[in-house]
Amino acid sequence: MKWACLVAVTIVSAALAAPEIDDAKKDLDKMKGTWKAVSGEADGNPLPDEFLKAIQFKITGDKYTLKQGDDEEEGTMKLDAAKKPKSVDVTITKGRDKGKKQYGLYQVDADSLKFCFAPPEQERPKEFAAKAGSQNLVITLKRNLD
Repeated sequence: MKWACLVAVTIVSAALAAPEIDDAKKDLDKMKGTWKAVSGEADGNPLPDEFLKAIQFKITGDKYTLKQGDDEEEGTMKLDAAKKPKSVDVTITKGRDKGKKQYGLYQVDADSLKFCFAPPEQERPKEFAAKAGSQNLVITLKRNLD
């Protein structure tokens, strides 16, 4: 009898988690492609236009490539669409912060993608804000149609 209850609980838990996994997959699908930065703020200061223009962000599946001038970073992303706000965990596999994790928030629609990240290995931001002293980065990207 205990075994049957355990099986039932496991099946119900899996069924309840499935929509959350589906939502994260749908968001990853929306993110596929190449993105250009259009605005951003870091630690309470706006990011310079020259810096933003040099950013290219490409997402394929759960992998990303971030280029900013001569610097390049690669990694993987894990989304949690069930959290409010939605969260993203990044594992950096290439670049200056290789081997580190970075925690953030995200919003995505058809042509716009917004992230808020804490510095690598720091606690996840609680809101989309890059207030002075927070060291957080907020960046808005638009789908590159070139």
